[in-house]
Amino acid sequence: MIHLHDVAILAAGAEAAGRGASPLHWHEVPREAIAAVHADLGHRLRPERAERRLANGLRFLRFELDGRTVASTWIAERQGRYLDEFNWLAPIADGECWVRDVFVTPSMRGRRLFARVVATLAHGLERPMHRVWSDVDWDN
Repeated sequence: MIHLHDVAILAAGAEAAGRGASPLHWHEVPREAIAAVHADLGHRLRPERAERRLANGLRFLRFELDGRTVASTWIAERQGRYLDEFNWLAPIADGECWVRDVFVTPSMRGRRLFARVVATLAHGLERPMHRVWSDVDWDN
């Protein structure tokens, strides 16, 4: 069963994303540690969903601030935006990435960490991104 809900599509250019945002440190999470990182942040992800995302080329990243994990996200860089609900890849242009499920630990919410995640990805990946895409629940 697929549940439909309102979604907002966000796009931030690299030039705007970093203004006033302190960079976070990011680390790619190995497959065997993904569930633990989700649990540490107070978030759950079904193992089969994580496996489908990995099989479709997504990477799972965790973000640290002052040595503490404060956020995580899935990132699609070259292969396109993977839509779990439809098992479909939406194309993205070279130099762009798409983040999925940015999750900020509850104790750190309200501190603009989403913007910091975007700025970190725009400037801190192996190759610079000129645009970072995301989608969020409209009421989030």
